[in-house]
Amino acid sequence: MLKLLWLTLLAWPLAVMCGCDNAKEDRDRVSAASERVGLPTMSRRACTLHVAPHGSSSATGRSPSRPTTLTAAGDRAVPGSVICLRPGRYGVRREIYFDRSGRGGRPIVYRSHGRTALLRWTGGRAEVVGTAIFKVGNDVHHLRFEHLRFDGANQTTQCIKVNRGGHHVAIAHSRFANCAGSAIATKRADHITVARNMIHHTGYNRAHGWGSGISLNSHLWSDRAPGFHSYVVGNVISGATDESSYNSDGSGVIIDLGGDAPPVLVAGNVAYHNGDHCINVLDVAH
Repeated sequence: MLKLLWLTLLAWPLAVMCGCDNAKEDRDRVSAASERVGLPTMSRRACTLHVAPHGSSSATGRSPSRPTTLTAAGDRAVPGSVICLRPGRYGVRREIYFDRSGRGGRPIVYRSHGRTALLRWTGGRAEVVGTAIFKVGNDVHHLRFEHLRFDGANQTTQCIKVNRGGHHVAIAHSRFANCAGSAIATKRADHITVARNMIHHTGYNRAHGWGSGISLNSHLWSDRAPGFHSYVVGNVISGATDESSYNSDGSGVIIDLGGDAPPVLVAGNVAYHNGDHCINVLDVAH
């Protein structure tokens, strides 16, 4: 039986709801919270670039009949681009790196088109700790990843990683499994939204397992806007653990380190069968 947990920290504005006995009530709460804070819904803008598992990097990608690769599409993206991934399995042998930014009101969007696209790590053992399927570069901002599916094959430290200085990045309506450390992790970022994702089986790798299902680490202020800067809302996280030698992580959600960190709202999440806490707040003070 899942239990309802509300946690309020006066030292750092954080609201938590973890678990719910009634699934319908939980969905209603998530929907209401999403409306109040303006969490991302699925982007309805038309596709501007088309990607397919067997697309060609030399193709323009401007029409469904001439799809390009995901890497090529990312290199051509501009603010307002909507990059649509056709259904199918995308074998990822090395990190896909995002170094182009959108802007306010015109984010760069990556989403499935039609049925869900699966991005699965096929690069074998990841030798470098910190390897991710998707890695958002330093200081990159205004990106959205939505309606995608990730499988880290228990090899990549993260499935999505946002590097230092990243801000206004949203990850929503997606599924994650077998990420060796964390499904979604950020480091020294701000204005991060993680909403309505399903995450299962993370942290089962002794070399890479030092993480939690969702990990927001050492967030920094990118601006001094009032109110909540980041949101972790409406996610379902199960089967997270920490099989590393540290054996100190493995929570559903962790808000980690940071000191004088910008406020985060954590609400409407369901976390169960995880190795550590439902929600863990560590060394964060205002």
